[in-house]
Amino acid sequence: MKDEETVKYYELLNQIEKLCRDRGELSLSEVEEMALAKIYAHR
Repeated sequence: MKDEETVKYYELLNQIEKLCRDRGELSLSEVEEMALAKIYAHR
């Protein structure tokens, strides 16, 4: 991944992780899988 893509990935991951924590759902590995799926969908 390029640096810009990496930054977007981590920003997205942090947003999803925060939402999941707030709602008490999903493990971090599930969050990561979702984030990666979104990243690849945007390519």
